[in-house]
Amino acid sequence: MLSFRKNNNYRPEIDGLRAIAVLFVVFFHADFSGFGGGFLGVDIFFVISGYLITYLILNGIDTSSFKLSNFYERRARRILPVLFLVTLICIPFGIFLMQPNDLENLGQNIVATVLMSNNLLQAITSGYWDFSSEIKPLFHTWSLGVEEQFYVIFPIFLILMVRYFKNYLGLFLACLFLVSFIISVIFSQTNPDFNFYSPFSRGWELLAGSLAAYIHLYKKDFIQLNNYARELILVTSFLMLFASVFLFSELESNPNHLTLPTIFSTFILILFLDSATFVGRILSHNFLLKIGLMSYSIYLWHQPIFAFMRISMPSVEVYYYFIAIFFIIVISAFSLTIENFFRSFAKLKTALFIKIISVASFFLLVSGLLFHFSSGFYNSYDELKSDFSVSHNGNKNRGYVESANKFFNKPFYNDNSKKIVFIGDSYARDSLNILRENEAFSKYNFSILKGNCKTSHSPDLGTLLDISNLSFVIISYRELDSVQRQCLLKHLQFMKEKNIKFIIFGTKDFGINMSYPLKRKKYDYLSAVNQDILEFYSWQKNNLKEYDYIDLFKVFNLKELYIPVFTDDKKLITTDGAHLTQHGAKFAAKKISAISMPDAARKQKE
Repeated sequence: MLSFRKNNNYRPEIDGLRAIAVLFVVFFHADFSGFGGGFLGVDIFFVISGYLITYLILNGIDTSSFKLSNFYERRARRILPVLFLVTLICIPFGIFLMQPNDLENLGQNIVATVLMSNNLLQAITSGYWDFSSEIKPLFHTWSLGVEEQFYVIFPIFLILMVRYFKNYLGLFLACLFLVSFIISVIFSQTNPDFNFYSPFSRGWELLAGSLAAYIHLYKKDFIQLNNYARELILVTSFLMLFASVFLFSELESNPNHLTLPTIFSTFILILFLDSATFVGRILSHNFLLKIGLMSYSIYLWHQPIFAFMRISMPSVEVYYYFIAIFFIIVISAFSLTIENFFRSFAKLKTALFIKIISVASFFLLVSGLLFHFSSGFYNSYDELKSDFSVSHNGNKNRGYVESANKFFNKPFYNDNSKKIVFIGDSYARDSLNILRENEAFSKYNFSILKGNCKTSHSPDLGTLLDISNLSFVIISYRELDSVQRQCLLKHLQFMKEKNIKFIIFGTKDFGINMSYPLKRKKYDYLSAVNQDILEFYSWQKNNLKEYDYIDLFKVFNLKELYIPVFTDDKKLITTDGAHLTQHGAKFAAKKISAISMPDAARKQKE
């Protein structure tokens, strides 16, 4: 997010390219038709940032004008003021609009944003406890985390390389590019969450820009082309850039080899563009220049505005997004004046800048930690407050489900007590909590078998044969892919062949927005169920007919594609849209037969 506006190296077409990138991202998050690959706008930003930062540093070193401390201060003046303003604005809106689980997550994002590590937080928390990015106001600052980490490390690397190995600088950059690209391809298959957020797998995108800067500064002879060839290459690359966005759908494993066309196109455009070319004239259009100059502010404001808009209403019509985008552009124009003020050393001295940023950082960190450690003020809601939340000192939102962790691999004694074993993901723990809230199972012993169809460690089903007085096994998963579903079927077949009694607790889902019904006291609210979960539910109904199956969607009164989120006594069933509160578990426990679980399953079939 750099610019050359104030020196002779200013390239207006780069600002135009930035405008294209930010519009791609905004239209993607607005879910506009045709922009399924709009997320690639972030990848374009990375290439541009890599180019600009490398050009500035190398050019500064060559002219003996580069100072590392000055570089860091300029980056801080560029990035932090508007970022902290946006983060600050999110606090009151979060308090008034967000339910505890969302507010707690906002607090975590605030802390991570201030510490330049929201990408690492997203990588760590992706999985069971993750929820839709659509309602995370600061989710998008993960990309700033990647850039900021790059800004901290990369200048030092360049200084050392230029000082001791300048003749090999291009080779080193190319090797780093290749290593990072290989890392991204590998982790796109083995750990897509880490791959998406990690600076190691994103580095090649920034380094593509670095290579472009290196070529511009030291190898210009390599890019000398006649006008016809230059125009042809630029038009082809420009069209390829748009094709990437229009033809790709969302890539869960991005970045990988499929991202190459986008990165290569951006690389070629940066190398060969100038304002005299056909594509350069397009990108230098006054409208795109204005959007490009505001691109950083537009990027920062669009996500929280979209997120709070989605949180505050049951559904968002398309025209709301157009109104929101207009507002985003207006507020970004105002933010640009703030950017320019803080970037001026004449208007704002270094000492005062440091004081302002220090005070802002302290306030944001305290606020974020308060949201986190209070679990989003969980016990202030009668709809959530429970025996568990009052007595439990730790996290209230996911703490109830995690309280079942003590049953992992819990050994059974060879006695006459009745025993139940649970297999599955976090939904197995949800199922265990349902039984814990049912007095009929108060004298049963529970244990959660280690491993499941979603982990690399498969459960040792043979151990079930050695358990005396095993009443039955309960299997429950939120969602499984095609390979994992075959694993489940094999497990069920094994238990059937070995005459091990088992019951499947079906999947469940309550949508993504619990803030609207809780904050508005909409106790009759029906939430739209996640389509992916409905697909898995349909697969369960079609493929598990012969087995005892507890239909949790029936238990929670699914009505077509919508489901209640409150119990009859106005208690919230879930805070994350997936896992049950204690009230939700008690509600299910009452609905399921308290005498015989297999009988309850068969009764549902009838």
